[in-house]
Amino acid sequence: ERIVFRTRSGHHDEYGISKRLHKSFPKIKSDKYTNSIELIKKSKLVIAIYISTTFIESLYENTPAVLYLNKDRDIINEDIRSLFIEMELVGLVHWDIVSLDKFISLNKDMFQECWTSDKLECVKKKILGLLAIPSADPFRDILGLVYQHPLSNRSEVPG
Repeated sequence: ERIVFRTRSGHHDEYGISKRLHKSFPKIKSDKYTNSIELIKKSKLVIAIYISTTFIESLYENTPAVLYLNKDRDIINEDIRSLFIEMELVGLVHWDIVSLDKFISLNKDMFQECWTSDKLECVKKKILGLLAIPSADPFRDILGLVYQHPLSNRSEVPG
């Protein structure tokens, strides 16, 4: 079992988060190249530093995951601020290394057990309902979004 820290693929770590995490947690593995689903299924805990596909896929795969966000960089839209407060209360969001350190230290031997608590399940369902809506035709859905863009010359997706 592993704890994995996932950085943005192809981006440098502009906030030094990798170094700070490795200093606090030397056994954490950093990975930005492995197929995310493969990595998620092998992980004990996934740590994401931005709201990403990897974080959503972890929730969908029912693998423990947390967001380690930066209050100066990550601006949360007013529409979903209450959801982020709920996420913080159940340990899904951490705004500083001390909070993340405490969470990992207290739960390192029981991530799976705390991952299935009723409060956490409720918050996970809200997140997935908002961000991970299954689609019968995802390519068509994406085309629809592209065609709605103001720079698109098309008004609707072809049949």
